[in-house]
Amino acid sequence: MTTENKAKTYENAPASRIKTERYGIAKAFPPKTSLVWYKALLLCASKDGEIVQKERDWVIGHAITFHPQLSESQIDELRTYDAPVRLMR
Repeated sequence: MTTENKAKTYENAPASRIKTERYGIAKAFPPKTSLVWYKALLLCASKDGEIVQKERDWVIGHAITFHPQLSESQIDELRTYDAPVRLMR
């Protein structure tokens, strides 16, 4: 399989297959662990003092795509999560 064909396969593959084939992740994190992980990403995004909508949208899109076991209330938590501003300097 050529690199180009492989890329097309990944583009059209379900997220779980990509996680397994590309990254070797066979199991999904439990929802609570996933939520902590995504809050940590938002915390990193807030390092400059704010989380811009584009950053938040990326994190939420990733969560929905790669962790479909997250409940709607957990996704809402990410939508409203305010990471501590200037946690580290």
